[in-house]
Amino acid sequence: PFETSKPSLPALTGDVDWKELFSLDQQMAADQTREKLLMLLLAEPYFYEIEHFLRLMSNLLPATPIVGGIVHPVQLKANTSPQGTLFINDKCVTGGAVGCLIKANVKMYGSTTVGGEPVGPTMRVTQASQNMLLELDGKPALDQLMVVLNELRGQNVGINIAVDEKSGGKGFVLRNLERVDHASRGVILATDEI
Repeated sequence: PFETSKPSLPALTGDVDWKELFSLDQQMAADQTREKLLMLLLAEPYFYEIEHFLRLMSNLLPATPIVGGIVHPVQLKANTSPQGTLFINDKCVTGGAVGCLIKANVKMYGSTTVGGEPVGPTMRVTQASQNMLLELDGKPALDQLMVVLNELRGQNVGINIAVDEKSGGKGFVLRNLERVDHASRGVILATDEI
């Protein structure tokens, strides 16, 4: 595990050092080891040096995948700015990033998810063409979306699409709104097909 608040090589805790990790990364690149290395990195949203830190890590450990994300900021006390809160071992960190390097003899896969929560009523897609929603609950998709947007005013919007009606509302995927088509009153989503 490590923590950092600047774009430099952080101190590691535990029984491993950067020289050993660099050697393992080189063996991975040459496919001479069964052990794999993965970096898990979580940053608070105001760690503006994250790009420099990621560049340093990818230069130091080019064969090591880096996965993670940015924690959601919350306002911890009244009249204070929102901040992200991170934990490492038994310590709470309110700035920078925390991470760990995982070394194992397993296959590792990364996955991307988008955080979001549904807004507005659940609506059935009654007509669609490729990535364009044309109707929701039998009405033009744009008209239905405008009702929901007027309630949100200024919030980031994604569209939750039910994957399987029988899942009881649990099988949704979130797709970002790309643009609207006024002629068809349709809504174009950032996906290949609905």
